[in-house]
Amino acid sequence: MIAGVYTTFVMLMNTWSVMLTVLVLNLHHRNECRPIPAWLRIVAFEGLARLLCMYTQQHVLVYQHRIQQRRKSSAAPLQSCSTADRRPRHSLHEV
Repeated sequence: MIAGVYTTFVMLMNTWSVMLTVLVLNLHHRNECRPIPAWLRIVAFEGLARLLCMYTQQHVLVYQHRIQQRRKSSAAPLQSCSTADRRPRHSLHEV
């Protein structure tokens, strides 16, 4: 009984492994003549990336854009202030 369940489970895992290998090789060897279908591109690159907690190039570009915007916004007020405005308002020497 247990040997039959084990054998069935191992066969299912092997079948799943072969199917995924064929899919990955099929996607890897695509070129301009045989492009990846749009639905498969979305499922493979967007869906699986989220499922596996991976970043897509779009996520990286958005993140880099946000960092540049933060740098610009944080640098602008310091350039417009004089050195007197940048001093701390309260110091230990005033007490």
